[in-house]
Amino acid sequence: MPFAAESTSSDATCRRSARRTAVHLRVVFAGGGTGGHVFPGLALAEWLADSGHRTESYFVGTNREIERRIVDGAECVHRHFALEAIEWLSGVRFSRSAHAAFGLVRSTLAADRLLRQLQPAVVVGLGGAASVPTVLAARRRRIPVVLLEQNVKAGRANRFLARWADAACVGFAPAADDLKRARTVHVTGNPVRQSIAALAANSDSQSQRRPTERYARQSPDRAACLVTEPHETPSDHARRTRLEALPEPPRASALRTVDDRTPVDGHATMATATPNRCLLVVGGSQGSRHLNDAAIAFAERCLPPEWWIWHQTGRDDEDRVRNTYRRLGISARVDAFIEDMTDAWRVADVLIARAGALTISECCCAGCAAVLVPLPSATDGHQAANARLLESENAAIHVKQAATAAGTAEELRRRALPLLRQEPLRQCLSRNARRLARPRAAACAGEVILELATARAGDACPK
Repeated sequence: MPFAAESTSSDATCRRSARRTAVHLRVVFAGGGTGGHVFPGLALAEWLADSGHRTESYFVGTNREIERRIVDGAECVHRHFALEAIEWLSGVRFSRSAHAAFGLVRSTLAADRLLRQLQPAVVVGLGGAASVPTVLAARRRRIPVVLLEQNVKAGRANRFLARWADAACVGFAPAADDLKRARTVHVTGNPVRQSIAALAANSDSQSQRRPTERYARQSPDRAACLVTEPHETPSDHARRTRLEALPEPPRASALRTVDDRTPVDGHATMATATPNRCLLVVGGSQGSRHLNDAAIAFAERCLPPEWWIWHQTGRDDEDRVRNTYRRLGISARVDAFIEDMTDAWRVADVLIARAGALTISECCCAGCAAVLVPLPSATDGHQAANARLLESENAAIHVKQAATAAGTAEELRRRALPLLRQEPLRQCLSRNARRLARPRAAACAGEVILELATARAGDACPK
């Protein structure tokens, strides 16, 4: 089964005891630089703060503006440490060069000094190069380590660190094979903030829940083994998780009703036709110039008059994109960064976005029909793998980025325009996405952290 399911412990009594006995825990989250690494950590910190334990969550990462903006404003974070050495390392590709090795040693020593002061019960690696020094320092001090892997393909940092990890929590089941050197690997889904998880609380996804999965060490070589709950037969599972086939796409002749003149006529009626459908465009926490230009070109040529755009552009492109929409007469809200994505998910009817793991996990919780344009330069093609997985489940449309923004806009016209014009197609993608949602991912990963933390604090269940 390719998509993540929620993880439960093989010892339910121990988990219940961990919940009942409140202890004072310090947890360090290591990593950052982008929203895709930071937000899952914040979701876990938020859950831990509400878990009944007295927890202090610390973030050790970079000094990048986007990270400071996200972490420093979070109430669930006790303190944010931005280490200069780790910021330097985060821009260096892993290699065998002496330069990279020196940076890693320098960063690890800085992280070691910080852990000596904080004395955390657990260190959670959020992925990316910025997580490596703190995780290595944690192993040196024999502090339990949990790795959080968001993508279908595990990142290089987590693959490197897995051999020292006590546990790994993955958002997608295929990533478990990449991290099988960890002591245990739990398929939990990607933690999302409670306000976003709540969007799926009353959806059909709750009645379409997949069987619980857990990857655990079953042999001396730590090979991962899939375990499913015994009460469900394969036929029951297949019947319950069957996804709808997409409606038949329109014939090419149907698309000819939208030509180069349509935007002029359509936008001319904008004053009298109130837009009531929202197209959400998200290029990642740092924005994407290519996707921004492609979305503008697509909207200029094809956007029906009943649609308006909410566009997250990134800091460097906000004014240009806003002025372009204004000049074209397109109804749009433009933000450099959307502070609360919950509001955006509530109003969005269709998403055009990169295929970051957190974006698609939130999209599934919101049940939003999505068009995913993976970043071609993403490490190891992990965004393309994310998009292919959702496409294989009929939960999103996968569009490959062209060499130019105009080429990508043409692909959007061909693939995304039917989505804007056909309500049944949107509803089908939405339902399939909701069935893949894992709103309890933060709780599942949080239980893994608490189990290790309470064991270190001497509060583990007797064996």
